[in-house]
Amino acid sequence: MSRRAAVAALLRDVSRLEILLVKRKDRPKDPWSGQIALPGGMQREKEQLLETAMREAEEETGISLSLEELIGTLEPTKPRNKPEIEVVPFVFFISRNEVPRPGEEIEFCLWVPLDELLANKIDEKLANGRIVPACAFEGIVVWGLTYRILLDLFEFLKDLGILT
Repeated sequence: MSRRAAVAALLRDVSRLEILLVKRKDRPKDPWSGQIALPGGMQREKEQLLETAMREAEEETGISLSLEELIGTLEPTKPRNKPEIEVVPFVFFISRNEVPRPGEEIEFCLWVPLDELLANKIDEKLANGRIVPACAFEGIVVWGLTYRILLDLFEFLKDLGILT
């Protein structure tokens, strides 16, 4: 049986277009423990996926989102380590200068310039020896599901004329 989850890609344009990334705390039962990610999580019973994305963003970053800030939805995708989960990314544009506050599952939150992050593509060697495509910014490495979502986001923003 397929389970559903949602993530929130939070964008802002202070002096350049930035995206909010979080580092998940190391936790034994978390399959994404310690990874850089977008705020998000599993859908609750009787909850719409958009509500999931907004709730998780607030729980994990302290940022309360509004429907007026939603600019689109990306294609659903599945984590390779948990293919029974379908993840839907929602894209929000925040026009205010928000300072995120990490929630209990989050080690830190960081606004990162999207263009620099996506311009610095690397091959990352994982603890198990596998080499995966990734991107990096000042010591932060994004790979896996979040990396694939960022590539989709980049194309989405190009289609909107926000990125060239």
